[in-house]
Amino acid sequence: LHSLLLVCPMQDARLGFGELLLHCFQLCLLLEDVEGEASSMTDGDSEDMSISASEPDVDDRPLSLGRYSKAVYQVVGLMLRMVTKDIAQYWRNFAEYFHVLYTFATFGPQQRHFMLHDHHVIQRCIELYTHDDHSRRKPKLGDKSPPINLGYLLRLVAALVRSCHTEVSESVGPPPNSLLGCSLPPSAGQPKQAARLLTIPEPDRSLLLQGVWEPGMVDGTKGFFERLVRDNFNLDAALEMALHWSWENQDVAQSIIAVCIEGIKLLEPEYFKPHFAILLRLLLQPRCNPQALLARTLPRLIQAVEHNLKYKAAVAPCMLFMKQVATADESLRQYFLHNLQHTGWLFSDQEEVRDMELELAMDLIPQAKQTFLAAVPTGNLPATTDQLAPLSLQATKELQRVYGHLLEHL
Repeated sequence: LHSLLLVCPMQDARLGFGELLLHCFQLCLLLEDVEGEASSMTDGDSEDMSISASEPDVDDRPLSLGRYSKAVYQVVGLMLRMVTKDIAQYWRNFAEYFHVLYTFATFGPQQRHFMLHDHHVIQRCIELYTHDDHSRRKPKLGDKSPPINLGYLLRLVAALVRSCHTEVSESVGPPPNSLLGCSLPPSAGQPKQAARLLTIPEPDRSLLLQGVWEPGMVDGTKGFFERLVRDNFNLDAALEMALHWSWENQDVAQSIIAVCIEGIKLLEPEYFKPHFAILLRLLLQPRCNPQALLARTLPRLIQAVEHNLKYKAAVAPCMLFMKQVATADESLRQYFLHNLQHTGWLFSDQEEVRDMELELAMDLIPQAKQTFLAAVPTGNLPATTDQLAPLSLQATKELQRVYGHLLEHL
């Protein structure tokens, strides 16, 4: 396994062997007839593979295995025990190795329970991902070696996180993107079970949330999620974990948002994209009290954007993102309209900022855009909204507020 899935320099060979393994796994699990030859995973020398009967939430009895499926868990258990810092030197060969493990995790809740509670796979993967190794750095100019592919490692972590209870899921129900199902049909001897969330082991949970509760930890190190967003190896996996763990939990949502805002404020513009994407999705995620989240989040976001307007390379991406946020949802649009006088970016002398301010103003009030564009060919920006075509009273007041600030400082 080590030689063919990690050390082998031929990608086609690694991929072929991984597909062969998965095919064998599926055959063994589907054809297994546990009646008459069932045995507990704690039998014999399979101590590392035992699924505890102490978990109350799902599969709270030992998994019965015959000789075929027992062999599958032995092979997967061996692969999981190899997920340590010792294999960090094979970063560039990780795709095929973790593709096998990720696909196995999608087979069903029993497979995910085995990975979570018998091998602490979330903890293993996070420790491996955050391991500081020079070979993980992005290739330099002229480096012809293949790029580092950590996509399946992070998809595996995201799949396991989405299969677990969050802080509030037992009281409000599972998050919409929870992983509950099976990719394999039930075998003859293994009846289909009701889909339920698992319990995440405490060591795994601690590592997962480290640096989310307090972005930029005291000792200067970065937590898993903070590094995950900054590195942007797999934005979909980061989004899945953020949306799952923050569902109906404003404290966690605020913590994740704080990580993203801190990144926008401190990092170079090339790192903005994943921070912007996660922020927007969290702001748009349905929740019980959206106004409270907006009131706590948007002032900090606006401050981070204002901080970046003094850096020329950051102006365009920050302004485009603010325009996207302000027009993505009616509650966001209303917030910007009624708090525009508190945004210092309106007083910028930069031409790029002023142009985007004008576009933002028109997008905030869709009723006024067509009328304004009709007035532009005259060469004069209307001094007041009275010179424009009739609008509703509310739109007129909003437009006066927006253009009043713009006209005063253009």
